[in-house]
Amino acid sequence: MMKTVILIFLAVMLAANTGNTKEVLEHILIVPAGDVDKNVIDKIKSDLPDLWPVGMSTEVFPREELPESARNTTTGQYDAAAILGYIADKMTIVPATERILIVTGADIFTHGGEAVSGIADQKKGAAIISTARLDNRFYGQAANERLLRERSLKEALRESAHCRGLEPCSNMKCAMSKAKTLAETDKKRAKLCTTCYNKLYGKYGTVIFKMPVL
Repeated sequence: MMKTVILIFLAVMLAANTGNTKEVLEHILIVPAGDVDKNVIDKIKSDLPDLWPVGMSTEVFPREELPESARNTTTGQYDAAAILGYIADKMTIVPATERILIVTGADIFTHGGEAVSGIADQKKGAAIISTARLDNRFYGQAANERLLRERSLKEALRESAHCRGLEPCSNMKCAMSKAKTLAETDKKRAKLCTTCYNKLYGKYGTVIFKMPVL
């Protein structure tokens, strides 16, 4: 009897939750920087809102040039934090509801020269992702546009969530897990696990019932 009551309760809660339109509480300002695939930008703009636990809107801003001062003349890579700071400092956002997502095709690095696909700065309310090492062609392989778009979306979700204070996840299927190889990136889903989904929702000061995402 108790099991039946619980199942009915879950069904009612799920129906009520899926029937509601999510209130828009997050606005992502997408800024292309340097050379970047327009299809990647379009993918992030259209799909990222569906992966967020609260209502999200996205807006693509005009392309920014990469600051030459951020470029390592020896390796040709760019300092991720320098690009992020350069662009974020020129923009004004509403901290409670807006975040900046910079997308570049340039190869970027962080502290100690480590190559990365993205970083986030919570204080500035901004993140940057690079498609360079998400592209098969970086490794001398045949281009795969579909995989590039999917990998970029996962990275965009991960760094946007980092901007809201979400920590890395140990669930290797979760978008918040740290992939060390492209194979690990491809094994991840472009979704948050149940734990991360609800933690991110909690950043907006609300507790809700959610069915497992992964």
